[in-house]
This record gives sequence, C-alpha cells and structure tokens, in this order.
Amino acid sequence: MNPSEPLSHAGVELLKPEHAPALEELLKDSVIAEIARVFYPSLVDGARAFIGHCTRERADGRAFVHAVTARTTLLGVCGLHDVTPAQGADFKFWIGRPFWGRGLGTFVAGNMMDFAFGPLGLQRVFCRVLGASHIARHVIEKHGFRMVRMESNPAEIGDTTGGIALYEIERNEYYARKYAPFVEGLCPDRKAILEAELAAGNAIGDCTRGWPEKNSIVIALRKPFRPLCGPLPANLEYREVNDTHWWKAEYATKNPVQLLTCGF
Repeated sequence: MNPSEPLSHAGVELLKPEHAPALEELLKDSVIAEIARVFYPSLVDGARAFIGHCTRERADGRAFVHAVTARTTLLGVCGLHDVTPAQGADFKFWIGRPFWGRGLGTFVAGNMMDFAFGPLGLQRVFCRVLGASHIARHVIEKHGFRMVRMESNPAEIGDTTGGIALYEIERNEYYARKYAPFVEGLCPDRKAILEAELAAGNAIGDCTRGWPEKNSIVIALRKPFRPLCGPLPANLEYREVNDTHWWKAEYATKNPVQLLTCGF
C-alpha cells in the first residue's frame, strides 16, 4: 500500500500469526522499533513470539491486542493489557512511521476506548506514552485522558530520556466528553430531563444525528426512565414504545424533532 493513499478502509482486527512478516517489516525502522519495544518489551524476542504471547494472554482474558490495518496492510498495533474485569486496563499503541499524520492514533484510541468501556465494561483505562512524544500525548488528550505523573522506563529499552507520561481516564469522563456535542445541541426542555436522569444514575448508551429529520438528535439511555413527575412542557411528549427492536419509551420534542429514549 502506498503511504500517500487515503486510509478510509482503516480498521482493527485481532493480531494473528499471519501478521508477523508485516510486523517484522515495520520494526526494521529503528525509530518504530524503539517506540514499540518501550511499550511492548516482548517484541525484543521477535514478532512471532510476541504474537504468541498476545494470543495466550487473550485466551486468559488478560489482554486484547489488535492489528491496525487498511485492507491487507499492517499499519500498527494497539491493545488493552493487564485487564482487570469491571476495573481497569492499560492501553498501548503505536503506528508505523510511513502512516504518521493520518489520524490513525486518534482512530485507534477511540476504537479501543469504546471496546474498553463498552463490551469489557471497564471503569478506567491507563495509557503510558513517551514524555517527549507531543503527538502521542495530543492524541490521547483529545479523548479526555489526563496526566497522572511522569515515570522512568523500567524496561530500560530505547531512548526515554524524556521519561514516560502516565495518563488516566475514567468511564464517565470518556462518555461525557464523547457525547458532549450531542448534549449541547439539545433543546432546554429535553436537556433538563436528560440531566435529571444522569444525576439519578442513568447513563448514555449512544447518540446519533440526522434522523428522523436532518437536524434531529437522538440520545439513547441504557436504563428505563424514572416515573413521570408533574406535567411536561408544551413542546415535549412522552410515549411508551415497548419495542425490543427500538426502545422502551421516549421523550420527543416537536420543534426541532429530538428524541431521548431509554432501554428496558
């Protein structure tokens, strides 16, 4: 793949033995080898040994390492490590130097955070990046990570004279940042109900734009709504849907058309 080609087909998939040759090729770049081995010391033993190590950890539920790809081209590696169910994990990633500056770091960070806080149900994620790597730090800060402290490099691999910056983000922080543009676009009547639901312990499961009308916003809550208290504003309507293909109930505004839905 030509590094100048668009990466519209970029995605992530489980790291497998067939990725070993391409992984070895990327690691021939001394800059990439240094960065990768700081955060993946097992790469010192070679690509195939590293992939075998990741496969065993995945079977035990301790780590989930993915290949960043575009069609058949390996672009980098990302994953969640030291996974403690319902608690936390360490997020690690690197992208091959020919593919820098293409937004891939931002893409994989968002992908892995959705996986960590969604299917895995984790409460927090840590991330360590080279202190001197302003690009990597900018990538994770865009997703709401906050720096906890600077650390030395215990693996003593590579040039980390700038130290290693430890970052952290909690589940509620990630989703608050991710869904903020949708919440800010709500009409006041519906926003007040949403804020009351969140304060009572409900949580946003998903947000979309452009349906049922071009300027519509749909926010789906994970849990059922609290019981209605008092009359609704004239611009707001409550409806029981009770359709497992859609949702249990909804608050709908008429102008503009916006929906706040809840799960069962």
